[in-house]
Amino acid sequence: MKKYFLQIKNILLDAIFPIHCLGCDMEGTWLCDDCYKKISIDGFFYCPVCHGASKYGLPCDNCKNKIYLDQHIAITTYKEKSLLGNLVHTLKYSYADDVLQVFEKIIKDFLHKNSNIFLDSQAITFVPLHKKRYVERGFNQAQALADILARNTGLEVLDLLQRNKNTQHQARLKREDRLKNVKNVFVSKKIEKNIPKKIIIVDDVFTTGTTLSECAKILKSSGVEQVIGFSIARG
Repeated sequence: MKKYFLQIKNILLDAIFPIHCLGCDMEGTWLCDDCYKKISIDGFFYCPVCHGASKYGLPCDNCKNKIYLDQHIAITTYKEKSLLGNLVHTLKYSYADDVLQVFEKIIKDFLHKNSNIFLDSQAITFVPLHKKRYVERGFNQAQALADILARNTGLEVLDLLQRNKNTQHQARLKREDRLKNVKNVFVSKKIEKNIPKKIIIVDDVFTTGTTLSECAKILKSSGVEQVIGFSIARG
């Protein structure tokens, strides 16, 4: 039923406010085929802490004890004013949930190029929104991306974390302030079944890694042994 109403909503919106390609302004699509080719989807693999090049986003030897994430995988690089940046901004702040079709294509094509990347993972979770922000936005973009990843890997999405404080937007803060902003913000939810040992946690954009690392800390305190961060883009 929800899917039906979303389809009706999108039809009405397209009639009143026709969408245009965010790259070239072509009418009828958020991203035309030519502009889609401008986005690199080969994978963006760097140490989650020092940002040095690293095979499959593993922490380097100097940083592996400085973060709770065991690995971070991003599809591409992030710049706020870039084509990808405009797509992310449109998804989060313009309430354009139909732009998720573009992200589904990006994720699907990335997984096709990197078919072995999540072979050992057992489940997927996501960075939660505070309930107040969820009501304001109407959806959690990290959860929506986790659902896309699940459809294309066959893994189950588990709602494992809760945000117990409505924090400032991380993008507006410096690194030290980001650390303080998310400290003790997340708690684990009680679930009836055993939590898998190897989990992917999804967020839209990875910048300093503070949010995903804090989430990974809570997951590991709940019995998870390996936490892989996954983001569409990395700043």
